[in-house]
Amino acid sequence: MREFLKGLDLDQETIDTIMAEHGKLVTKDKEEITDLRGKLDAANKTINSFKDLDVEGIKKELQDYKDREARQKADEEDAKERKVLSTSILEAIGDKKFASEYVQNGILEDVRKELSKPENKGKGVKELVESLTKDKDGIFVNPNKPADMPGMGEVTNEITKEAFDKMSYKERIKFKQENPEQFKEFNK
Repeated sequence: MREFLKGLDLDQETIDTIMAEHGKLVTKDKEEITDLRGKLDAANKTINSFKDLDVEGIKKELQDYKDREARQKADEEDAKERKVLSTSILEAIGDKKFASEYVQNGILEDVRKELSKPENKGKGVKELVESLTKDKDGIFVNPNKPADMPGMGEVTNEITKEAFDKMSYKERIKFKQENPEQFKEFNK
């Protein structure tokens, strides 16, 4: 596991942190396995003590326990891998922020797929993230706040006294309907 993490170009402190978390999860898994084995032993004793029990049903239940244990292990390994990869991706993008969790999860899945391809053997997470996000809009939040600018073609209703004096009769009627207060002021 440590070699895998070193292959992701992680610093030693990050590797140690991940390994510590991994150790906690392994300890937890061992405790759960011990608990399940205790339950399994108890089930076996029950089977042996009752000859008339449905042996096939009990075998099925036992297999269900084993299957559940295998799925749980697979899910935990997948969660660990995702966490490590997610941390690596966040380090690779630096100060940038993903536009949404949906985008972040999509990039995570894309990087996972790319890492498994033979043509990407030896490539780091940073290199893959850069190739997947290069020249694509909407992946990262724009760090620059958009400027407040009036839209093109916006017309303001402010008219100067000079412009009012040059208006035709029709223009003045329209202006009076649209700006009655200003019309009164100019028409004094």
